[in-house]
Amino acid sequence: MRILVICLVLLATLAIAGSPFKPIDGSYYISSAPIHDAIDPLPLDTHLYLSIKGEAAKKSYHAMKIPPQESLCGENHLEKKSGEFSCSFYPKTDKYLCSFSVDVNHGKLDSIGSC
Repeated sequence: MRILVICLVLLATLAIAGSPFKPIDGSYYISSAPIHDAIDPLPLDTHLYLSIKGEAAKKSYHAMKIPPQESLCGENHLEKKSGEFSCSFYPKTDKYLCSFSVDVNHGKLDSIGSC
């Protein structure tokens, strides 16, 4: 009985404290591997591509403890890359964007390809 009461108190505490997870603003699509990994024939459902924007992207960008680099792709912006995870800051519009893909068959991060 004592264990049941302790478990209920712990569950109630978690419910009151709330979840650390926050809503996320972004988009996704499922497609083939990035073009640099192209094989023939190209399977169309091997990667989950994710693009995160808004507060989640801003916090991710600032959490990356690496110096930003000026990106040569598209609109002038600053970019931070850690392995296959990439976050960008667009000073003109004060927007943040993070992009990456997941190889769904191997459970690992993959790039989003080049520009």
